Amino acid sequence: WGSGSMFFDGTSTITIPATDLYNLSGGTWTIEGWFYLTAVPTAECPVICIGTFGNNNSYYGLSIRPDRSLYSGAARSGATNVSTTAAVVVLNTWAHVAVVMRNRLGSIYVNGILRAGPTGNVTQMNSVSNTLTIGTDPQATLVSKYTGYIQDLRITKGVARYTTDFTPPGPL
Repeated sequence: WGSGSMFFDGTSTITIPATDLYNLSGGTWTIEGWFYLTAVPTAECPVICIGTFGNNNSYYGLSIRPDRSLYSGAARSGATNVSTTAAVVVLNTWAHVAVVMRNRLGSIYVNGILRAGPTGNVTQMNSVSNTLTIGTDPQATLVSKYTGYIQDLRITKGVARYTTDFTPPGPL
């Protein structure tokens, strides 16, 4: 785990071209990192997006909603997604968030505590041809952009790193 963080000012994003490294179509993976939200989004805010966010598009990712709840899943017709029912992200406070997909069952952990899931039968998708976008989604027309810091972002394919409550890795 590193000692620096990325700052997103509500207009900045990072886009990484498509690669097999984040092809998460196998049904088991983990997306995790430390997040420090400095402004509440005015609409759905994809923080990490593999693919294209929105109705009838294919993507995996993590979003923060205006009520500061979290949402993750694969947006496809008939897909099941996972989301927290309460505000779990506190402004101006570091939080470790982990989205875990295990055998197509999705869970969200915040600071090591299960906050949603496991919810299941999330539709698999082939993400080989999709870009990885951090800070928004590639279209960025239907959503807010992330405002805050991200540290130690990690995407692990083929491994569900957490299946029960845990102590988050590495101090900030």
